[in-house]
Amino acid sequence: MSAIEDLLDKLDGPSTAKLIPRLTKAIRTSLSLPSKVGCSRVVVNLVMRHPVLFKPYADEVAKALLAAVKDRSEVVSRGYAVAIGYACRIAADKGILTIVDWAKKSYWEGEERERTASGAVLAAVYKQCVQFSLRMCMRADSPSRKARPTGQTNWLWISFRSFSAPKTIPTSPSVRSSAKHGRRIRAAPVL
Repeated sequence: MSAIEDLLDKLDGPSTAKLIPRLTKAIRTSLSLPSKVGCSRVVVNLVMRHPVLFKPYADEVAKALLAAVKDRSEVVSRGYAVAIGYACRIAADKGILTIVDWAKKSYWEGEERERTASGAVLAAVYKQCVQFSLRMCMRADSPSRKARPTGQTNWLWISFRSFSAPKTIPTSPSVRSSAKHGRRIRAAPVL
């Protein structure tokens, strides 16, 4: 991997244009675990070291990663999800909304593996794109609501709130507080 990182340090505009189609092909056709994880690391390195060169290609690479994130290996799936999160750092707003739509559809209509993958993608996008999430959430809360896209902002707001909201247990009559331990304990039902 160090040899690949050394080559990535020497990238320029024309070589990036030649690299991206080969990288997306490698993402789609790789067979072994090291190759797949290596592709995700290359994407992360491109975003971190060459964001200006990689920005025009971020949406294209993110689409290729979305097609591969449903891998049966959880390690590969998490690696691709993290790479999608990093690619979303510099992707266009439209590309990020496409990824969120894919995650929403995969979560509600997919099988267990797709749900896990969409959750990992949303978590990675949230960790890397907090500024985008806040910008879209502020649009959702704006009184004018003129700039608000339909449906997509609601999903971003839900994902932002679910990751940033404090985890509390709802209070009901059968739940009492235990001051001694600082936690809530469910009371035994009355028969």
